[in-house]
Amino acid sequence: TEPELPVPIQRGMRRPGATPGTAPAPAAGFVQRERQWRQPPGAASRQDAIVVSRWTSDGDAPVSVSHPGDRERHCITLVLRSTSMRLVCGGKLILDGRVSAGAIQVTAPGTAASAVYGSASDVLHLFVPQAVLDTCYLDQFGEEPDDAARIDDPSLYADPALERLGQG
Repeated sequence: TEPELPVPIQRGMRRPGATPGTAPAPAAGFVQRERQWRQPPGAASRQDAIVVSRWTSDGDAPVSVSHPGDRERHCITLVLRSTSMRLVCGGKLILDGRVSAGAIQVTAPGTAASAVYGSASDVLHLFVPQAVLDTCYLDQFGEEPDDAARIDDPSLYADPALERLGQG
């Protein structure tokens, strides 16, 4: 069966004592709630696993977040809800404006990122260990990569199928 994702935080909804960008204990199942942006619960205990987590903000006020970058994992972001934001990765401005549901962005290992969310937001973060990408490369091409199979283009990409997934 497919994992059930928690209901996104709606504008005006408040958890007692909650602050923007925080969430209660991890959601039951596969997808964990992030207590801090791009910091999935339990990732340290699963070094070779792909970890999926969800970060939400209710949008009552702009929310500024940052992360120094995970040295071992790529962070793949899938936007589940259209939002307004400013995103900087590795000191480079990636976006300053509106982003649609279904947009994807990949941050390479060790790359610092920061964002300011100007409206309600809901994103999935997939944390993919470098070793997993190297293994996929070996499986696909039958040889080890010359260098790490690193994805190092932080641009945003839109995919119509993923946009529909974000709206579903």
